Amino acid sequence: MDSILPQEYQVLFQNVSLAIGSLVVSAFASYWIGVSYIPIFFVFLWTGEHFKKTSCEIKRLEGVTRTPVYNLFGETLSGLATIRAFRMEEKFSTRNRKIVDTNTNLYLTYWCSSRWLATRLDLLSVVIIFVVTLYLVSTRGQVGAMTSGISLTYSLMLTSMVQWVMRSVDRTDNAMTSVERLLHFRQIESEDGGGRSITELTGAKIKPGSDTIQPWPLRGAIRFEGLRMRYRPELPLVLRGVDLDIAAGEKVGICGRTGAGKSSLMVALFRICDFES
Repeated sequence: MDSILPQEYQVLFQNVSLAIGSLVVSAFASYWIGVSYIPIFFVFLWTGEHFKKTSCEIKRLEGVTRTPVYNLFGETLSGLATIRAFRMEEKFSTRNRKIVDTNTNLYLTYWCSSRWLATRLDLLSVVIIFVVTLYLVSTRGQVGAMTSGISLTYSLMLTSMVQWVMRSVDRTDNAMTSVERLLHFRQIESEDGGGRSITELTGAKIKPGSDTIQPWPLRGAIRFEGLRMRYRPELPLVLRGVDLDIAAGEKVGICGRTGAGKSSLMVALFRICDFES
């Protein structure tokens, strides 16, 4: 988002500026040429909007199916010895082919849709050139040769610029997917006990030299008083009123049968799961 999105916006603004300039110069021969561009540009917009609805969804699905490819590749590299020891090469190979085929199908579908757009834009570009050429030929003698040449030249440039504008809009819209994800994460509610919110921190008036944040503890002592914890609100308590004092520097081992709460105690200690009290 910090590097690709600004570049796409820059390219988009450049192409839009060049397209507007080419439009003005190509219509210099007669305002009727500019009037004839209006319905053609509406067709351009309809084609681009129709393509954008499909391309955005395909690109999003392609990104979703790309993640399992990287995950499986990393899992295979880290567990290569285990896979060979249990002779699971064929299973992992089949799984890899399946997820790669899924991602490749969407990737090729996206590029096929891009070729679909390019073909339609080329056809519309031919229509623009035909309209300009037909008008200049039908009004020969009224429009000078130099003006006709400039108008036809910039009409050719206009068709190219319009295609680049449509492609830049598509790339910019796809790059905005990262912004969409950030906005989605921004709307997620904070967990209970997460500390002060961003609004409170930005709105607080901090005096120079004042210590508004609690200092880091100097001793590593741990104290549990009536610790109660459950993994989910609908599940029963796994820790019921645990009282524990561990002095700084002590090495303590926790023993017990299966289900006694050894792992749950570590989960509470590292705040992996919030506790009730």
